[in-house]
Amino acid sequence: MRVATFRDAVPVQVDDFLSLGSDLTQVLELGDHRGQKELSLLRKIVKPHARTTSVWSSVLGVQLPVKLVSLTLGGEQDFEVKADFQWRIGRQIPDAVFDVKNLGSPSPLAMWSEAPSRR
Repeated sequence: MRVATFRDAVPVQVDDFLSLGSDLTQVLELGDHRGQKELSLLRKIVKPHARTTSVWSSVLGVQLPVKLVSLTLGGEQDFEVKADFQWRIGRQIPDAVFDVKNLGSPSPLAMWSEAPSRR
């Protein structure tokens, strides 16, 4: 089961749960209700498996994720992923990135460190 939490129309948290052997129909029926009683019962028949949280920001008028943290538990190995995003939109991307000479390059975007900033 997956539960997504939205704030300002963007997903800021997604939780994944595993069933503890309960009937899947029972899990789905409880998940369809929004009351506190049903949600507390739901926690008794599922266990947390993964959580992803994100931070969003307006970039040139578009809401985009700028930070992501994901934690997965209970598999063969627990793991965590953290990512920070720096968005480049439109003319912020140098045209040279798309040159044919960069085709197949392991890192055509590395030239950003060489190119002057267009902020």
